Amino acid sequence: MSVVAVDYGLKRSGLAVACTGSTCALPEDTVESPELIQRIQSLHIEDPIEYIVMGMPLSLRPHENSMTEAVRAVARDLESLGFSVHFVDERHSTNKAMASLSGLGLKRGKIKQSKDEMAAVLILQDFLEYHLPRLAQAKNPHSRPDFSS
Repeated sequence: MSVVAVDYGLKRSGLAVACTGSTCALPEDTVESPELIQRIQSLHIEDPIEYIVMGMPLSLRPHENSMTEAVRAVARDLESLGFSVHFVDERHSTNKAMASLSGLGLKRGKIKQSKDEMAAVLILQDFLEYHLPRLAQAKNPHSRPDFSS
């Protein structure tokens, strides 16, 4: 099973993946947004998707905006196909991704090409570290945390 994160944009969307038990998000792809759902379905065929995490583009206040509604519309489409969709606050994820990529010494063209999937990695990493443990605990409230490591 896997977890897929989406940094949705009107033109392009970045994708990142992780195995459900993993704490490491990996960049997967940048796709044209009209092809996003088809790409997610093909990823699901390769490795069943347990959760889809979508970055929620709230304003700084935090208010919803036209982009927030676009993300919610894609989420509804994914839910209608049977996917479990969760949202993570994505404020500044693209800026953080661009800063990380430029810190690697990459050229501007490569940064622009990779920023969407790197933003998806940041969204997924947030989900894996903070949200997924709470979901697991909610599914099995009587389980004990493992402190052996």
